[in-house]
Amino acid sequence: MQKTKDISKLDIDWQVQRVFLKQVPFCDKLKLAEEYLFKNYNRADKERILNYLEGLSFSYHKDSESREKALQLYRKLEGWEVTDENRCSQDFTKYSDGVLKLILEDLMSRAMKWLKKGYRHMELIHFIKQLCIYLKDHGTYSKLNAQVLESCKIKNTHKFFF
Repeated sequence: MQKTKDISKLDIDWQVQRVFLKQVPFCDKLKLAEEYLFKNYNRADKERILNYLEGLSFSYHKDSESREKALQLYRKLEGWEVTDENRCSQDFTKYSDGVLKLILEDLMSRAMKWLKKGYRHMELIHFIKQLCIYLKDHGTYSKLNAQVLESCKIKNTHKFFF
């Protein structure tokens, strides 16, 4: 799924949900993803959920039942009418420092993997920096800056799945 130009995946509410979904069984992932969209009935969250389901489907073999279930839900939700709102929250105060640290760790892992391949996802880097500032995590902030500088010396070899 191609990302719409003005929609960000880096909504703190969605990031908390996404990291939570990593910890639940497959059948619950689908149910909770659908419930999230039902509660957040807007075009930005619809795109986030569809992107999540597409990525989830790619984590299973082509002919697997799990992949087909993820794609069935994708097709079902794709037809849902939602509001035109492009909601994107960065209100970190709604979450405990513990939850925010889990999000930071997850996003840093992704960013570092990409930076080591020469790919700089500037929106992600900016979001991580905002989170570091909020958490007063100077060590992670410095580590990210150092890797960003190092990545400038590396040819981009990162390949996306879709």
